[in-house]
Parts: sequence; C-alpha cells; structure tokens
Amino acid sequence: MRKPKIHRVLSYQDSAGYVAGLPEEVAAGHRKILALRFDAVHNAMQPTASLKTITDSLLYLSSQSVAEYICRIFQPNDHPGKVFWHVIADEWSRCDCASFNRRPLEALFRRYRADVHHYYAVNSEAKKFLDSLPDPVTIYRGHDIGLINGLSWTRKKEIAAKFAQGMRFQKHDFPTVATATIRKRQIFFVDQSRNEFEVVAAPHRFTQKIFLRSAKSADFTPPKMPPMLSSSWPAF
Repeated sequence: MRKPKIHRVLSYQDSAGYVAGLPEEVAAGHRKILALRFDAVHNAMQPTASLKTITDSLLYLSSQSVAEYICRIFQPNDHPGKVFWHVIADEWSRCDCASFNRRPLEALFRRYRADVHHYYAVNSEAKKFLDSLPDPVTIYRGHDIGLINGLSWTRKKEIAAKFAQGMRFQKHDFPTVATATIRKRQIFFVDQSRNEFEVVAAPHRFTQKIFLRSAKSADFTPPKMPPMLSSSWPAF
C-alpha cells in the first residue's frame, strides 16, 4: 500500500532540516525518531486504524502539530465517533495551533456532533462545567486580531485578555478580545483540563470586539469591520 504523503510538520524541531544541522552522532538518533514518527503517523492515517494506534502516533508530534494531524487522520476516513471524541478528550489540551486549522476542525466537530456523549463519558469535569452553563451563554476569545475568529473561547473575560496578549510561543502585536452570546446547542464541547473554562464553538457573529493596546500597536488604526462583525475599540 502506498504511504500517504505527509507534507509538513509545523514544529521546526520535528523537521529533517533540524536534524541536518546536528552533529552526526546526535543526528543519527534524531533520524531514528523521525522514522518512527513517520511510520506511526502513516499507520494512524489508515481507515482501519485503532484508537490506540491513533493516540500513540500523536505522542510523536509537538503540540504545534497535533491539531493538523487530527484533521489529516479523520478527514478522509470514516472512523467511529467514539474514536474521534476519545482522541479529542486526550489531545485537545495539546492543540496549540488549532486556530490555523479552524475550518477542518469545525467540519469534524459538526460531522461527529451526534456522538459527543462519548467525550463527556470520559471527561466528567467537562460535563459538570457544561451543565452549569446558562442558556444563552456569553463567551470571550482573546487572540491577535488576525486569528480572533476561532473555535476556542472562555467564560472568563480575564482569561481571554491573557490569551490576547499571547501565551507560550509568542506575543501578539494586535491583541484583541471578542465577545459572543450563543445558545448551548451551538457548543461543540467544553474543556476544563486547564481550568480555563473553555467553550469550543463557532459563533456566527460577535457582540463586541475590544482592541487591547500594546507598545507595538500604539499607532495602529483598527480596520473597518463588516456589519456582522461591527465592533467597538476602546483601550483597556
């Protein structure tokens, strides 16, 4: 069987180019790891891959690559909903670049929506959090302005403000906090594994968008937004 082409891995440390710059005795070990990673991901991409095969393969990937490869594994294959949601329960907290995979992730969440009870079956804290939410519910998202329309939101405005400034990998030049009010049926799932009161959803419109001024953005003029995303831009 022909192996599917693996186009890229988002983390620089995951690439063969990184290995090429190492001393030979160190590079040899890294090449073995890369070969194991390639085989593991190849096996996970097969239509008959088991839950264990998929979760084991994702352990070889950096947190910057997990969301992309969840999409690569599940998009072309008709895996059971139970498998998909168990993978999300195990790996969602490691998906640091989900914003770059928003459309395929949203499509997968909609495809497997009817089976989301499998996610809550292994995530009791998330189920408690979901049950505690009002209907409708107001949620907040903090990010750089270019990625503000994403899937990961929070119930806490102060948490959104922290994410707006940037987290582990970079600081954002144009930090922004968006607010949306949605019905509970619009929620794909929630997560409390990091105590971030996370709500995963795709709101159709924002009720407010606030621009947080930073040193780099002091002279920034906010762009004119389309009517459905009309915004206010006060400085915090």
